[in-house]
Amino acid sequence: MKKTNILYITDNIIYYKKDSIIKYPINKGIVINSKIGNIKKFNKVLGDLLTNNNLNNTLFGNKIKVIINNTWTKADMEIIKNVLINYNYRRIEFEYDHKYYHLNNQNAYLNVLDDYILLTIINDYHKIKTILINNDIFDNIVDKMDYISKMIGNKELFILGYGEDLITIFNSFEEKYKNNTYLFSNNESYLLDNT
Repeated sequence: MKKTNILYITDNIIYYKKDSIIKYPINKGIVINSKIGNIKKFNKVLGDLLTNNNLNNTLFGNKIKVIINNTWTKADMEIIKNVLINYNYRRIEFEYDHKYYHLNNQNAYLNVLDDYILLTIINDYHKIKTILINNDIFDNIVDKMDYISKMIGNKELFILGYGEDLITIFNSFEEKYKNNTYLFSNNESYLLDNT
């Protein structure tokens, strides 16, 4: 059975999984809030990633799964789809990151990245909601955590991702806000490890 290729994009890193996870750093401005900001530069970076790691596709094309969040629009999906078609990916699937979360009314998931945070919760209307929290809109980390605390109330908080704020947020929610807080041991690769 052929393995499905998996692509997960953040502002600073492209994660690609086939047999193992490849972590490919990218420059600022190519991806903005997990969506392609500069198509031409992203196309080049993706080409470099595939070439440097000998991930050439077969003549008939391979299948790839792109992990996205609820803030993506159909236009965002169409852009990445068109880029992937250039590299002979013919079967392109999109899967929401919350599929890998064990969400319920008593918990929330916080994906902490360098430039933004994704908060995924089940709202009062029993719908899954992802809130993109851009780091630029808060003066400091305390204001950011106060905002997150208001959004989650007393729910348990599961934290994944990477970045300088990760440990600070983890410690603060345990101590200051009294939320039961969990940090995955594979916090950076959690989404890829569970696909």
